[in-house]
Amino acid sequence: MQRDCSTVLLISMPFAGVEIPSIQLALLKAYLKERGVDVETRHLYLKAADFYGIKNYNSLIYPPNDSYTPQMVFSKYVFPDHWEKNIERFREYYNKINKEQTFTFDEYVQRTDDFYNFVISTINWQSYDIIGFTLNYGQFLPSLAVAKKIKELYPDKKIVFGGSRTTGELGRNALRIFPYVDLVVSGEGEEALYKLALQPVDYSQVPNLIYRRDEEVVFSSTTSQADLNLLPIPLYDDFYRELESVSTTIREFFSYRGRLPVEISRGCWWNKCTFCNLNIQYKGYREKSVDKIVEEIDFLSDRYEILSFHIVSNNLLLKNMRILCRRLIELGKDFSFFAEARADRLKASDYALLKKAGFNVIQTGIESFSSSYLKKMNKGVDVIDNIAALKFCMENGIINEYNLIVDYPNEEIIDFEETKKNAEIIMDYIDPPNLCNLRVLYGSPIYLNRGQFGIEELDFFEIDKVMFPKDILEEGISFVYSFKPR
Repeated sequence: MQRDCSTVLLISMPFAGVEIPSIQLALLKAYLKERGVDVETRHLYLKAADFYGIKNYNSLIYPPNDSYTPQMVFSKYVFPDHWEKNIERFREYYNKINKEQTFTFDEYVQRTDDFYNFVISTINWQSYDIIGFTLNYGQFLPSLAVAKKIKELYPDKKIVFGGSRTTGELGRNALRIFPYVDLVVSGEGEEALYKLALQPVDYSQVPNLIYRRDEEVVFSSTTSQADLNLLPIPLYDDFYRELESVSTTIREFFSYRGRLPVEISRGCWWNKCTFCNLNIQYKGYREKSVDKIVEEIDFLSDRYEILSFHIVSNNLLLKNMRILCRRLIELGKDFSFFAEARADRLKASDYALLKKAGFNVIQTGIESFSSSYLKKMNKGVDVIDNIAALKFCMENGIINEYNLIVDYPNEEIIDFEETKKNAEIIMDYIDPPNLCNLRVLYGSPIYLNRGQFGIEELDFFEIDKVMFPKDILEEGISFVYSFKPR
């Protein structure tokens, strides 16, 4: 017998980048729709960029800033007493990091008010049974703010959180602290959301779910991992529909800079870098078949009349990368891809093939030009691998958007000096790096084994001390930390 299904609304809040639609929403939309669930998605970061202005929005989320910090203004709705008592601290922090900002703190707050009120007043929340939020790096407070108001107005609605920001203990603690969040998906969400949509539902049998049982917050007894080759092609229709409702400036920006996300794998086959937490929501490593990847890219290109794609997976295919490139070339389209890669997996001839297939921008996991530093990071590569990767990119006209990490917890002067010396030798021949100060990320090997890295204690990140009340921080909801070395 066919079971009744709930109606579902899935939301991606600011501060996601406007130029890359949410693949989380697009994947879940396709998966649920294929199974007969009435589902809509809202890419509300588009509307936020409209309220702030695209120039202001981008200046908030891109270097020298990042997408974690601008969420602080939503503390106003989540922790109103904290906001009122500390508004000058918020103002001071905003002014410190936005010295060249084109709009003031007061304008920032006012435009956030306008956006927040628009969201609450214009979406017909009564039409949905389940309202889900996908949470990544800087979407926590914006999602909490809207979820809190929905629950106040419509207490019967089920509020579901998911994404890397609510994985494991972060998700459990979110349920303990915020009563207006009903459920958290910790891990892959396709099957979990589908089973939640079925009525009636037994939470204990919904995979990857964190829920309340009596006075406890518990994990469900089952887990699941999707077969990537059986997943439907992501549906970005709702994104493009929403794009039509925003200003011409934002539409033109997406037309010029936009890239559709494509997933070719989940997890990381290396999964040993000591600073990384990018795959804490995944267990193990899986790849899509070449046939599946090519089918998706070809379909998405035709359906949305776009040739620019962002490979969201953390590495190029471990197997069959050359076959994939040749198949993409055979399609005869002028593709442009962004992808991430390891420095030690590709030969000079591979870069020529990648360029021919349309891989115009690659982010190689360089991180350092010091052999001792790379060992501390457990990168599994040598300095010569890093230099060769950058050299091969340069020779083939591939832009390499790589990072150099500094301020490692067990950093020694020899590490810095070796990186500086090698960088000075080659810098005239390679793309310049992005310098990144290390942040200790929840779930990373450094976070889990801090004593092994010479860390005396972790401390809450400076911006977290501004935007969260102290008692909330002490409940364990931080995603990033600073540290005090021994």
